[in-house]
Amino acid sequence: RVVRGSPTTALVRVPAIDPSSIKRALDIGAHGVLLPLVRGQEDVERGISFARYPPRGLRGVSGERAVQWGLGLREYVAIADEETLVIPIIETREAAEEIDAILDVPGLEAIFFGPADLSASHGHLGEWEGPGMAELILAIRAKAAAKGIGAGIMTRSVEEAVRRREQGFEMVGLGADASLLIRALTE
Repeated sequence: RVVRGSPTTALVRVPAIDPSSIKRALDIGAHGVLLPLVRGQEDVERGISFARYPPRGLRGVSGERAVQWGLGLREYVAIADEETLVIPIIETREAAEEIDAILDVPGLEAIFFGPADLSASHGHLGEWEGPGMAELILAIRAKAAAKGIGAGIMTRSVEEAVRRREQGFEMVGLGADASLLIRALTE
C-alpha cells in the first residue's frame, strides 16, 4: 500500500520457497519475491513456477489487491508473468557452488546476496564477510553480469552501499528495519 502510485518496486522476502508464501506476497500486490535459502537450480525453478500462472507455472488466480479485487483481473494476469520478479538470495554454500546452473534458469533476471548467511554457510558464523567471501561475491556478480542478470546485495552502511553501487550492484539494501532504527538511535 505504501508504494502504490509511486515508481517504487515492492519486493518481499518470503519465509520459504512454497506456493502459499509466494502467492500471498504477490496477491497482496508485491511486484516480486526474494527466495530465501536457495540451494540450487531446482529451488529457483520451483520458486518461479509458484509465481507464474498456468500454463507456465502453478500460481492460482485470486481476487485480492493485485487484481483490484477482481476489477483489474484481465489486465493484471495479461502482464503478471512478464512483470513479476523472482529473485533467489545467494546465501548458502550450495547456491554459490551451483551458481552456473542457477544462472542458467530460464527467465531469471536478478540474484541477491546475503553476505552474513553466505559467510556463515562457509564456516564464518558471525562475520559479515569472512575470508574469501568478498571475492566470491564479486566473482558471482561478474558471472551474472556476463549473462545479463542483475545483482543486488545487502549492506550495513551508506559508505558500503556506495561502494557496492560502484562495484556494479544494481540493487543495494541498506539494512533491515530494526538495524536501521538501532543505527539511527546510536548515531
